Amino acid sequence: MSLNSLIARLKNITLLSELLIFIINLATVYLITNYYSLEIYGVYILLITIASIFTDIIGVRSNELILYFVNKYKNDDCKNGIVFIVFGTDLVVGTIISISIYFLSSQICFFFHNQYLTVELVNNIALYAFFIYLKGSFLGLLQVNKLYFQIAAIKILESLLKFISIIFLIYNLQNKMDFLFHNTLLLNIISMMVIGFFIVFILFNRNIFDIKKAFVFNKINFKEFYSYVLNNFYSTILKSGNRQIDSILITKFASVYYLGMYDISKKLLSPISIITNTITITHNIKIIEFISQKQFIIKKFINNTNNKIIFLFIFYTILIVIFKSVINKTLNVNLDLIFFVLVSISVMFSQLMWWTRPFSISHNIKLSIVFNFYSTFYSFTVLTFLSYLFGNFGLVIGLIFIRVIMLFLWNSEIDKYLKHVV
Repeated sequence: MSLNSLIARLKNITLLSELLIFIINLATVYLITNYYSLEIYGVYILLITIASIFTDIIGVRSNELILYFVNKYKNDDCKNGIVFIVFGTDLVVGTIISISIYFLSSQICFFFHNQYLTVELVNNIALYAFFIYLKGSFLGLLQVNKLYFQIAAIKILESLLKFISIIFLIYNLQNKMDFLFHNTLLLNIISMMVIGFFIVFILFNRNIFDIKKAFVFNKINFKEFYSYVLNNFYSTILKSGNRQIDSILITKFASVYYLGMYDISKKLLSPISIITNTITITHNIKIIEFISQKQFIIKKFINNTNNKIIFLFIFYTILIVIFKSVINKTLNVNLDLIFFVLVSISVMFSQLMWWTRPFSISHNIKLSIVFNFYSTFYSFTVLTFLSYLFGNFGLVIGLIFIRVIMLFLWNSEIDKYLKHVV
């Protein structure tokens, strides 16, 4: 299969799967907000956020380890040894993540101080964090074997199972606390089923992983491997400041009600983000080609793409504003238009930086580490300060401010690069 046909297939699968997951997620919002409340939906999101916080800070990006090293040793039996080592590392790190959440559950509840967030719920989500962390290496193994349809199918199946479990709980439970408690248990069961499916699928496909050759390590450069792991870990820690901090601050300085509203706002924007992400799949490769060939048109190419992204966001945001009453009635919420527009602007600026990763990889990888540090620093200072003063509005204004600064800094770097090329 040629590269162009592979990219076209990937775009189609990604677009379809992400849109299906968007519909399932929106249906989930509808069920929880209509049968319980927006606040309960906010707690539901907070529990998932807690799991994600620990996997971001403590974990390493296992999928990247698989993609890099299995590709490197793809013609040798020791690729199975690499997979075995990464799986083993994931089990250890996942256990550390789960134990950390369990022993810090009281402090987590005290920090967020919400009547619905209990130690029992956080303890339940500790096991869920273990399972979602394990998914990283499994997804990486499917990616490196170009099994994109299987990846999409598993993601859709997982979302669908979660949705069905919520229908089951709503039908059988009226109490809000009972719903939250049993939902965390079902999240663990569903995640366990997904991991089980991964294991069975991989074990029955020797082209993906041959367990008989799991201990073949003869050609592996362990110094390079663990150096890559450590660098990946440091990069993840730096980048973790950009992830989940918005959910943490909006819960801490506003409430889980506004966390629910914030998450719904982002979910309503999902279709346009999905479309722009699909567009940039091919564009990422072009950026790398422009850098390798030292082509001057890279800036014009980025600007043209970004103009299309801006147009799409403006058009879609106007549509949401026009149909606000329909959305409010359907989802049983009171969507704040000013807040939604600010969230839309912040997401748009995030999407405008689509080109920064391929630019950094092909030009200077240290740029990503440096700018991740800047972004994390601004997030912990500016965002915290503005959220403390102005709550949820302070958060989104701060996000816009930080993303504008980061976009300016990245553009400065590409201008420096172009001067050097000329």
